[in-house]
Amino acid sequence: MQALYTTNLFMHATAGAIGLVSMFVPLLCKKGSRLHRGAGWVFTAAMATVAVTGVLMALSWVLVPLQVKPPSRVLDAAEQARYLSMLRTYALFFGFLAVLVGSATWQGIVAIRQRRRSIAWGNSVDRGFAAALLGLGALLLLVGISEEQPLLIGFGGLGLFNGVGDLRFYRQMKRERGAWLLRHVQAMLGGATAATTAFAVQVVGRTLSNNGLESWGILAWVVPGVLGMLTSVAWSRRVRRMMTPGYTRG
Repeated sequence: MQALYTTNLFMHATAGAIGLVSMFVPLLCKKGSRLHRGAGWVFTAAMATVAVTGVLMALSWVLVPLQVKPPSRVLDAAEQARYLSMLRTYALFFGFLAVLVGSATWQGIVAIRQRRRSIAWGNSVDRGFAAALLGLGALLLLVGISEEQPLLIGFGGLGLFNGVGDLRFYRQMKRERGAWLLRHVQAMLGGATAATTAFAVQVVGRTLSNNGLESWGILAWVVPGVLGMLTSVAWSRRVRRMMTPGYTRG
């Protein structure tokens, strides 16, 4: 079990690193170019791998926590109970992030396919991801409230907001001009933000804690989300301008 977990962790970390590096290329290069498409598919494949391996890691923390994440010392019964509770809370959070990344990656693909009408919005996979975000978001929200953890409450609310927003989008009969492009940009940026948040929490947050700067650890949770949101808003406005009839590049 430990060998399988280590292999899965290596794949998760490698795919995450590839995704973090490749995500800048589609943002900076000419949209629709061969480089944009190629780098976009590299990012998509990396994020899909991150999502699958992330879910497997979260499940292992829930099902066999002491086998894959053994404590550094012998714990008494009370300490072990707290340790297992902490691991399962982390499992819920990172499982949620993995589903969020998977949902965003899938939506980005569907948006491109929508341009050619080769797949329908609101298909069974779309709705499955929306239901998963709703369920995990609600659970994360409840855990955050019971443990008085504002960050878990915030991310739980994000899951509910995204799930409800996706279901409402699928029910729309009429969509704005260039909806496929807007959806694609927002989905890819959402996946990049979720992946960056997971990386920051695991690497930056741990580094700060190891150097006695635990109070600064919240930045690893908040900064990627804020930057991702601002970037998404800016790109969404740009796309809407591009889709406006009579638009010409300045």
